[in-house]
Amino acid sequence: MASENREGIRIGFVSSDTKLSEFWRMTEYCLRTEAGARGFQFTTIAANSLPEQVQALDDFLREGVDALVTNPKSVDDPALLAVVAKALAADVSVILLDSTLNTDMPLITVGSDNAAGQAAVAETIFKRLGGRGKVAYFQGDNRIGSGVARNESFHALLPHYPDIEVVYEAMLDWCAPISRPEEGADRMREALAQCPDVQAVICSSDESALGAIAVIDERGLNEKILVSGFNGIQAGLLAVHKGRMVATAEQVPHAIARDAFNALVAALKGEKQTRVVRTPVKLVTAENVVNSLIEPMQMMPGMIRGLIDSGEIQKKLQQDIITTQTNILETMAAVSQAVSSIRAPDDMMMKVVKLVRDRF
Repeated sequence: MASENREGIRIGFVSSDTKLSEFWRMTEYCLRTEAGARGFQFTTIAANSLPEQVQALDDFLREGVDALVTNPKSVDDPALLAVVAKALAADVSVILLDSTLNTDMPLITVGSDNAAGQAAVAETIFKRLGGRGKVAYFQGDNRIGSGVARNESFHALLPHYPDIEVVYEAMLDWCAPISRPEEGADRMREALAQCPDVQAVICSSDESALGAIAVIDERGLNEKILVSGFNGIQAGLLAVHKGRMVATAEQVPHAIARDAFNALVAALKGEKQTRVVRTPVKLVTAENVVNSLIEPMQMMPGMIRGLIDSGEIQKKLQQDIITTQTNILETMAAVSQAVSSIRAPDDMMMKVVKLVRDRF
């Protein structure tokens, strides 16, 4: 599309199933907010599977959208590649989120620097072990570009730590309808069965890390096994604050949304641009977790309102609201505890009070 007339521009976003992923719920909210601020019309369809993603993209094309935004559930699925090619042939701009496609088509991918984030988290664990120990790794989904990037980064780091022994490794299924913590718990049981004296587990998602922690706690091993995650969801950040998780790599949904729409505006103008845009990922540990806990609170009320307005949450509205309220209360407790240790507590308290007053 050679020009950009924002009024009336229609964007179709095909997302991962937001009921399974807090990160994609937050990203969808940030995309919707960014689209509104820029004057675009924005519609979301949640796809639970690869066939559903392909169908949703095709449906948007039949409706005559001007641009498509999606996070690919495969790097090389023929049907997915075909519908993307169909979009480009119809002069519809396509922005990919978080994962690339194995194709020469002129596509722009915007997403977290998954490789840097996974390396930072793994190295934190390796250093805590003193460069020596038995480690389990819960792989990212190798069918998805972001999973491939995390896995390659993890394995590229191992030659620098020859005394780290990977005693268990298994891929997580990021497309399955199973609860992500439940899958992490299953993998942790398998890891312990294979190597009862495993010393650390590095997970490619916070959700699977939380499942691993539950099994570790059940067996009374919480003083013996280090755990790390990836994503920076609120429950994961709380686990870091409580000392149950050593570290996580926090993705920044509002930065992804900003960069995605910057890329989309450039595409609508027909401008040449970088094929891959990587947004920074923040390593979160006990030392800096408080600031990371505060930031997501600003999104929570808007996310709940958006889900109610869209009708997406009807069947599970009550449980989601209870969960969100619980997380917010725990976050406030964590922040309150941290305030007493900050050199200028008045500044922090003013920020927290203002945040609560404005949002609630």
